[in-house]
Amino acid sequence: MNKESQPINQVEATAWVLIAIFLGLLILFSYLFWKQISPEFPRSSQSAVALKVAM
Repeated sequence: MNKESQPINQVEATAWVLIAIFLGLLILFSYLFWKQISPEFPRSSQSAVALKVAM
């Protein structure tokens, strides 16, 4: 049982690490992208732009 459960735990751990890295990169790129486009829009329309980007 121990020999069978170790690879599964390793795969699960690496999958979680990959998911965490992917989410981190996604947040980083979205932050940098938002930093580039935010000066072009007034403060009031930022939420509308965020909704359009999300969709």
